Amino acid sequence: MCAMNLKSNENVASMRGVDFSAQKSNLILMGMIGKPKGVKGEVWIYTYTAQPKDIADYGALYDDAGRRISISIRQIKSPQVVATIDGVNDRDAAMLLRGVKLFTRRDQLPPLAAGQFYLADLIGMDAVDRDANPIGVVVDVANYGAGDIVEIKRQGQKELLCLRFAADHIIDVDLVNRRIKISIPDFIETREGEDMDHA
Repeated sequence: MCAMNLKSNENVASMRGVDFSAQKSNLILMGMIGKPKGVKGEVWIYTYTAQPKDIADYGALYDDAGRRISISIRQIKSPQVVATIDGVNDRDAAMLLRGVKLFTRRDQLPPLAAGQFYLADLIGMDAVDRDANPIGVVVDVANYGAGDIVEIKRQGQKELLCLRFAADHIIDVDLVNRRIKISIPDFIETREGEDMDHA
C-alpha cells in the first residue's frame, strides 16, 4: 500500500475518481460500500465527496458493472455514512456488497470552474519531471483511506511510482496537453539507485 497523508489541491473538484475502466466510460467514483451495520441491511459507505451527504445528491449511483444502486442516508460520520440500499434487507445481503464501488455519471455532476478537474482526469496523462523528461504514465489515483495517491507506471520499471497528491510532489497539471509535472522524493530516487547498484 502507498497510503500517505496529504493536503487537497484547491483546483481539484470535490469528487475524486480513481478507477481507470470507469473513467473511460465517463463515470466518477463517489464512494465504496463497507461493512454492514446491524442486521437490517444497513451498510457503512466510505465517501469521496466534499461532504459525506453529497454522495446521495447527484442522482443515480452505479456499480462498476453498470447496475443502478439506490441509497438512503441514515447517519453521517465523516468521511462515512450509514445507508440503506434498495432491495437489501438483511446483514447477509449487505455483506455481499462489501467493497462495491459506487459511481455516478460525469454529466450528473456540477460544472467545473476554469482550471478545475476531477482526479479521474489525471489517468492516462504523461508524467514528466521538473525538466520535462518523461517518467511514465498515470495509471490510477487510489485512496486507501489516508489520502489520494497518484500511481505512475514508469518506463522500464515493474513497480508503480506512488506519490501523494500534494503540491510538493505534483508540481503542475497541464489539462490541455494531458501532462503532469512531478517531483520524485529523494528517498525514492536513492532507494532505486541502491537497488540498481546491487543488481
